[in-house]
Amino acid sequence: MTISLVTWNVAGVDFLKVDPKDRQSKRNQYQACLQKIIDDANPDVVVFQEVVRYEQEFDVPGLSTPKKGDKIELFDAPTGYNYVSSIAIDTVHQNDPLKWGKIRKNLKTGKCIWSENTYLGQGYGILWRSELPHSNIRETEIDNARPDTPLEIENVRIETGVFMGDRDTEPRILMVAHFVHENRDVFIVNVHLTTLKGEREGFPEEDENGCEIRSYQIDIISSGIVSRINKYRKNLLGDQARRGIWFLAGDFNRVPSSTEIAKLDKMNFARLCNNDATKREKRGYDPSIKVDFIFVGPRYYSFDPYRLPMIIDTGLPTDAASSYFICKDINISDHFPIGMRFNL
Repeated sequence: MTISLVTWNVAGVDFLKVDPKDRQSKRNQYQACLQKIIDDANPDVVVFQEVVRYEQEFDVPGLSTPKKGDKIELFDAPTGYNYVSSIAIDTVHQNDPLKWGKIRKNLKTGKCIWSENTYLGQGYGILWRSELPHSNIRETEIDNARPDTPLEIENVRIETGVFMGDRDTEPRILMVAHFVHENRDVFIVNVHLTTLKGEREGFPEEDENGCEIRSYQIDIISSGIVSRINKYRKNLLGDQARRGIWFLAGDFNRVPSSTEIAKLDKMNFARLCNNDATKREKRGYDPSIKVDFIFVGPRYYSFDPYRLPMIIDTGLPTDAASSYFICKDINISDHFPIGMRFNL
């Protein structure tokens, strides 16, 4: 019994900055990259960070869809999968000119590439196999999980206050989903923690401030989500409560040796990846820093850590009981997709 999971920060804001005449071509490139992930990893679930949603600005001659005013997702679900996004920031609720002004207008050419009133949004996404049963995160009856209903996502907000148009104050959410796979309750948290301008650039003060914010956000994951749901199930059903397994996956914006990553280990989450870099350097396409992770836990409660299969670093073959990979040939984003197959 295995489950396979991929996480990918797609850097969707870069897509929004593409010239309108190249927009569909760029979207097709994203779609092709997603299809390659599907073909290579055969995942049960994919979680995305920094997806975007935008409004179609004009009717396309000869096509009935998309039509002007339609909201378009960055991805269409490939055959055999469903997709849903959760928007954390958009031009309706956080219409700060500092954030959206440099997207609407190409700073190099001065050309406006989005009209002033066009809807733009940025957030998170999740893709899952169409036949995978799912239910509300509070549901305790396994028979109530169904594959043919809308996925009930719980969005837990972890922003730091009023949005001022910059990365330091950008609203963040944790996207929480509940699946049933091989008669196991599988909870997945899509993670994208805050990062501050100037971190890892020679300003220890910013490193410390960022560490405080992310540590608080990790407390929300461990205490406000995992512990809270597990206690709810225990209080409701006592010893009859099934022990769900939790996967935390996404862009943690911190390196493996950091306090925040060590904190998750102390909270009994096992890391399902090695220290290979997952984010490419600012100039060029080579990975240079590790900030994307997949964790499973809690140890001892959800699984026996002494029976945790060895993670294999040589790809993600479909017959492997447990394996891990970095897809280094998909470089449309500044993050490379990573994936794992875990033996339930």
